Amino acid sequence: MKLILFVAAAVFAQTAAAETIAYHCKMTKQDAHGWIAPEYGFQIDLSTASAMAASSHQD
Repeated sequence: MKLILFVAAAVFAQTAAAETIAYHCKMTKQDAHGWIAPEYGFQIDLSTASAMAASSHQD
């Protein structure tokens, strides 16, 4: 759920600031259980040189 909100916020932020880039990454190796989440979201703001990350890990 947090990942969906993060991606939605990233999409809206991208329309507001052209220097913000959002990535949504799904892990493809299915046998990697443990601390690797199935999905990750990244938002990079070039104007402030900052980044945010979120994962779909349920712990």
